[in-house]
Amino acid sequence: MAGEVRRWVVVVCVVVVVVLSGVAEAEPQVPCYFIFGDSLVDNGNNNNIASLARANYLPYGIDFPEGPTGRFSNGKTTVDVIAELLGFDNYIPPYSVARGKDILKGVNYASAAAGIRDETGQQLGARITMKGQVNNYKNTVSQVVDMLGDEDSAKNYLSQCIYSVGLGSNDYLNNYFMPTYYSTSRQYTPEQYAQVLIQQYSQQIRVGFWTRAIRIIRAIRAIRANPSSKYKASGRAWAAMLGFMVGLGRAWALPNTIRVGLGQTPNPTEPARTLYNYGARKVVCIGVGQIGCIPNALAQNSPDGSSCVQNVNSANLLFNDQLKSLVDDFNNNLPGAKFIYINAYGIFHDLISRPSSFGFKVTNAGCCGVGRNNGQITCLPFQTPCHNRNEYLFWDAFHPGEAANIIMGKRSYSAESSLDAYPVDIRRLAQL
Repeated sequence: MAGEVRRWVVVVCVVVVVVLSGVAEAEPQVPCYFIFGDSLVDNGNNNNIASLARANYLPYGIDFPEGPTGRFSNGKTTVDVIAELLGFDNYIPPYSVARGKDILKGVNYASAAAGIRDETGQQLGARITMKGQVNNYKNTVSQVVDMLGDEDSAKNYLSQCIYSVGLGSNDYLNNYFMPTYYSTSRQYTPEQYAQVLIQQYSQQIRVGFWTRAIRIIRAIRAIRANPSSKYKASGRAWAAMLGFMVGLGRAWALPNTIRVGLGQTPNPTEPARTLYNYGARKVVCIGVGQIGCIPNALAQNSPDGSSCVQNVNSANLLFNDQLKSLVDDFNNNLPGAKFIYINAYGIFHDLISRPSSFGFKVTNAGCCGVGRNNGQITCLPFQTPCHNRNEYLFWDAFHPGEAANIIMGKRSYSAESSLDAYPVDIRRLAQL
């Protein structure tokens, strides 16, 4: 009997060692995760800038282990959930505090009130626009190059990472549907505005080769400024070639001339995209949700306080349809690119139309806020929120609560419906 007990003890010990070894050796499914977006995923980048769009105070973060961090939620955001599902031990740090080797796991560049258009959200003060977020990513890339030793190593490393881009909501909330401050609704029909946004969305990633060209031009100037440089003559030749191509004004001529000069084969049909040009290959494009159903929209424009504002939702759908098509365009024209589209609109439609299936009892009011639908003024410092937070779809006037974010994150990672993600979900993207 004693011998049998000893054998069982040995077996149990072996199993424990194996399990613990597996846990210790577990690695994330991708080496890093880079996040671009607005207040739906901001985790602290607005904390120390002159902005009204901040959430580094209670009751924000009331259910988050670290308390109020700058997340516009009572707890986790969707990207926190996705980071967990991808296997990261820690949440991705905001750009404002990311330092050293931490950036090798990824960086969150998102900023509340940010939009695709530079002017979006300006009535709320400072914010980091899409263009600014991409510029911050470029700074990160230069640090990654320094850490890994050379550009080829950095390029290979970054190509394995996941990138998520979730912008556009504020271009409607804090721009198009705010005619007192912005003229866009008088300049464009909803169809035209969606097209303009998609063009600007795409253009944010088109300036990459021009950025490289500017660096080359600066290098040429440095060469020409040094009389003893043995590269002076070649510098003049490059300057003349660049000047000629800029004069032609052909969108593809300059980048492809540079690429030929660098020993690369030109491809006139390949669009120059900044994120792509700086290493991104696996990119998640997140659509705009049902903005016409948030408490703020209901408080301002819903006759009964429950019916969603259809003209807002219709405008959002126009944007989403074109964003999905843009994903196809990227995949067809960027070698090695793997872009996917997340149908945030459809997922939230599920939550709003079948709330009891997901445990929600209140879908037309914020858990924390002031006025009609708790949506006329957003959650104030030290305001007492509702106690049954998991039963509220929305945390405040504009943002879903942690319970909804968990569902959104899970369905983005592993689609429950063929409509949730296109052409694949994040789980599959990580495997590609």
